[in-house]
Amino acid sequence: MRREFQTFRTLPVSGAVVMSTRTELTRLTDVVDLKGKRELLGEIEGWGESEGEFKGRDLVVLGVRAHFVGDGAFRDDRSVVGE
Repeated sequence: MRREFQTFRTLPVSGAVVMSTRTELTRLTDVVDLKGKRELLGEIEGWGESEGEFKGRDLVVLGVRAHFVGDGAFRDDRSVVGE
């Protein structure tokens, strides 16, 4: 899982704008508590329509939920390729 946080700040003297990016990588297997699982699913389900389509939200949610309940891996080529 990759989360990216962006911050913009204006420098007081020059007025220049500085952008910083912080990236966190977390293994899905490291999300073990119920609160963390709910937060992750909520974040994924909260993606906007175009972002969800771009990132493949439907397939991601299926895989994350399956992992959280202990189901094995799955394969669903129709979700990726379409018909």
